[in-house]
Amino acid sequence: MQAAVNSTKLVRKLAAKVDFPVQLQFSPESFTGTEIDFALQVCDAVVNAWEPSADEKVIINLPATVELSRPNVYADQIEWVARHLKRRDQVIISLHNHNDRGTAVAATELGLMAGADRVEGTLFGNGERTGNLDIVNVAVNLFKEGIDPEIDLSNMPWMIQEYERYTGMKVPPRHVVGELAFTAFSGGHQAAIKPGLDYQKTATDPLWRVPYLGVDPSDLGMEYEPVRLNDQSGKHGAAYCLEEKFGCQAPRAMLSELAAMVKEWCHNHKKEELKPDTMWRIFEERFIKPAGDINLIDYTLSREGTKVKAFLEVSVNGEDKRTLTGSGNGPIDAATNALKQLGYCFDVQSFNEHSRGEGSSAEAVAYVQVTSGDRSLFGVGIDPSTEHAALEALVAGVNRLTR
Repeated sequence: MQAAVNSTKLVRKLAAKVDFPVQLQFSPESFTGTEIDFALQVCDAVVNAWEPSADEKVIINLPATVELSRPNVYADQIEWVARHLKRRDQVIISLHNHNDRGTAVAATELGLMAGADRVEGTLFGNGERTGNLDIVNVAVNLFKEGIDPEIDLSNMPWMIQEYERYTGMKVPPRHVVGELAFTAFSGGHQAAIKPGLDYQKTATDPLWRVPYLGVDPSDLGMEYEPVRLNDQSGKHGAAYCLEEKFGCQAPRAMLSELAAMVKEWCHNHKKEELKPDTMWRIFEERFIKPAGDINLIDYTLSREGTKVKAFLEVSVNGEDKRTLTGSGNGPIDAATNALKQLGYCFDVQSFNEHSRGEGSSAEAVAYVQVTSGDRSLFGVGIDPSTEHAALEALVAGVNRLTR
């Protein structure tokens, strides 16, 4: 204690000889491993030796130089010192946590709640052994609670880039602001996030209320990245990817089949992430241009009273063209009856259609569900002509059903 007092008086004497203000910070280096009443005595003695004022406060930095206890115990120590310091109004209580137990962030937050005024830390947990406090993590956590951490978090990608450039280290992808922090692979999460984001766009309530996203990514200069798929993603993830990346709003009944294809691909590729372009290739190969016997070459539709008549030019098994005719209540019904002339036994269970794109570049996307016995499969057609898209979807569905 005497050594601490003598050193403080020496620094005070030297500070009087310079023409700039000097603020003292004193750290009882092994605070968490010291009897707390003795640590308090040393701190009081240093404060008295420095003789601060309410306008020129001294910093008492209480470190967890090695994490020796749970975060709540550390917070209790901070609270006890804060209550018993003799000149508390002239002291800034500072925290300096290491991460030996992996709980430096929690200890710091609880220490702030216990009465601390200031925090020391490192960017992204750099530091000795298991690292010092990750001050970015603490700042983001405070921000999520509506507390201004007084650190500019608005351009996190730049901060990460500079950190990695200067240190040669990487910010882990699962860090609170890492590459995957605002990415949902789980289909259930993706299904909840989308309507939450849609609601947030028009909500008058200023509070952020999106499920699974604790903070608005744009406040950190980041973006929600939903279009990533793995074997967890399920039908909602596949549907979201199709709609956001490719403008296809697949029917609900079709999503389970698509999700199974996603899982199959991930399983065959050792649970590798499925990129959107790869998923589209699967979608195209399985639903739009599946292998099959029938190739639609041309068609003509005409109306006869209340009926539609379809003339289909097709090739079967790569042979010469054949002309099929059929009549029905509409183009799909008429084309179905025409295709049945090939000897196939099937029925159309559902038909859905929507447009994608705008103006002259808009296309029709058609989904036809065909059934035979207990089998039910979808075909998809995409074309500027709504009729052509519908017929291509029908042929694709029949090809899949008859393979």
